[in-house]
Amino acid sequence: MQKNGIAVGIDRGFGITKYFSKSKIGLIDSLVAPISEERAYELMKNNKDDKNVIITKINNEFFLVGSYVSKVEPSYAERDLRRSRDNLNETILFVTAMGLVTGKEKEAELIVTTGLPTEDFNKLKKYYMRKILNDGKPYRFTIYRANEKLEKIITVSKANIENQPKGTIITIINQKLTEGISWDELKNKRFSVGDIGFNTSDFSTYVGKDIVNSEKINFSSFAMVQIISTAKKAIEDAFNCKKSEDEILEAFKTGKIKVRGKTENCSEYTEKAFIKNAELLIREIINNWEQHIDSFDEMILTGGVLENRFFINALKELIKEKCGWNITIPESPQYANAYGFYLISESILKNL
Repeated sequence: MQKNGIAVGIDRGFGITKYFSKSKIGLIDSLVAPISEERAYELMKNNKDDKNVIITKINNEFFLVGSYVSKVEPSYAERDLRRSRDNLNETILFVTAMGLVTGKEKEAELIVTTGLPTEDFNKLKKYYMRKILNDGKPYRFTIYRANEKLEKIITVSKANIENQPKGTIITIINQKLTEGISWDELKNKRFSVGDIGFNTSDFSTYVGKDIVNSEKINFSSFAMVQIISTAKKAIEDAFNCKKSEDEILEAFKTGKIKVRGKTENCSEYTEKAFIKNAELLIREIINNWEQHIDSFDEMILTGGVLENRFFINALKELIKEKCGWNITIPESPQYANAYGFYLISESILKNL
């Protein structure tokens, strides 16, 4: 393994896939649609300036990847691909993330750290590692994006799989170290972390960097998908309409929904949906952590859902009310895991 390998963190979420390296940071919606070669070149020709139009060619097959899928291939945004472990689509998302994180480098050797949800970690980590290593063979593929053709030959020299929330723990510890807190002070601190994602919310506890292994302490629960489902039903009933998940997701950001050419205010329904499900989630936290909650030194929340300022404030208030805890939120909760995974990969690279 050469020292000039590239350290990479990839957080493959069911809603959004995030990637991080020393020189590149970004995200793509976790949507994949197989398309014909003819359709691929048509999309490239008509969308030369749109970075949201990403096409990955691998094994002579073409795939449209990211947010544009929901606009032009909506059937592939409505088939629960984000809530199932589909080998092909996971591979396409992972390959695309590796291609984007390496920029214009044609050939690259990567050390990759990524994560699995808490409920999948122990049973799938060895399989996941073998899969990413690709039997030692390079990934050969091409990415077309915004009038660029990026031909890639990427080898994964080292794959490291972590429990999903660990990326955030590493990010928080790194942040505290830069603030002048010593490792001797941090290494025995007991952290709890809730990673609220699209498909699952993963709750784990750590002492320093080490996960505390216990089924009762570490658990997975519902996440954004259930909140969206609640809001979707309320909005469809109130406005007598049919809406996709992506339209509801956008409504959570804007508080608006388009109905028969008119823009309607739906913030009442999105807020009620969030509060209703947040209360259920906090009840589950209390039930699982009742005997341990006073032993935590710090309670941390992370995940892409927390990019929404309303969500952050509502969750912090509810947890303070129900649990008595003030919450720590990473500076960029959407990227906290990917950045932490990158730091782990960087550490592996330095020690080779």
